[in-house]
Amino acid sequence: MMSTVEYDEQLRLLHENCDKLIQEYERDIYKDVMEFRVKENNIFVANLAGIWGQAFVAYEAMYLMTIELGKKHINIAGTKKGNNINYGNKFFAIMNIHGRACQIFMEILCLLKGGFVDGALARWRSLFELSIYAMFINKNNDEVASAYMKQANTGEKNAKWAKLADCFKNHKGNITFKLLFENRDYPDEAKDIWQKQYELASKIVHTSPQGTMKRIGVVEPIGAMVAGGTNWGLHVPAEHAVISFHHISEEFFS
Repeated sequence: MMSTVEYDEQLRLLHENCDKLIQEYERDIYKDVMEFRVKENNIFVANLAGIWGQAFVAYEAMYLMTIELGKKHINIAGTKKGNNINYGNKFFAIMNIHGRACQIFMEILCLLKGGFVDGALARWRSLFELSIYAMFINKNNDEVASAYMKQANTGEKNAKWAKLADCFKNHKGNITFKLLFENRDYPDEAKDIWQKQYELASKIVHTSPQGTMKRIGVVEPIGAMVAGGTNWGLHVPAEHAVISFHHISEEFFS
C-alpha cells in the first residue's frame, strides 16, 4: 500500500507533467478509440449479433410492418377538408402516443444491439407507461383524449387529464400512473407480474441501490461489476418491449 509520502510525490509529478500528459492523450486518443472499436467493441457486438441476430431481425421487422400499416391507417382515418386532414381527439392522441412508441421501440433495439440490457429495460419503462395511457384513453370518452393533448401545454406532472374519465370524476388528489395501471382490466396474476417488472425498471431508472447492485446485467452471485455491454438477460427487455409495443399498436389500429 502506498505511503502518504509516496502518494504526495506521485501527485507532485502528476501536476508537473500535466500539460505533457494532456498533449499525449490528445495525440493518441483517436488511435486508442479505433483500437478499442476493432479489438473489443466490434468483436463483442459481432458476437452479440451472431447470438441474437434472428431476434433482432424479427424485432425490426415488427417495427417496419407497423410503420407501413400505420401510414395507411392514418390516411384512412382522417377526414379531408380542403388542404387539411382532421382527426378525432381520441385517434389523434393515440396516434401521437403510437408515434412516440415507435421511436422508443427502436431506441431499445439500439441498446440491445450494444448489450446495454439495463438501459433497454429503462426505456421499456416509458413504453409500458405509454401502453397504459393508450389503453386508458381508448376506453374512455373523447374529453379525456382532448385533456391529454391540452396538458402538453402546461407544467402539470400528474395525469390531471384523466380526471375527466367517469371512473375518476369523484377522485380527490392527484391521478398517478399507479392508479391508471390499476384501472386497467388485467387478470390479477398478469397485473402482479407487470407491476413487479415495472418496479424493477423504476429502480434502474432512479439509480436506487437495487438498480445499481441488482442490475439485470449483473450475474448472480455478484462477482464482477458491469461497466459496458453484456450478453446476459437481453431477452427480458426485448420481450417486454415487443409485448408493450403490441399493446399500443392494438389500441392505435382499433
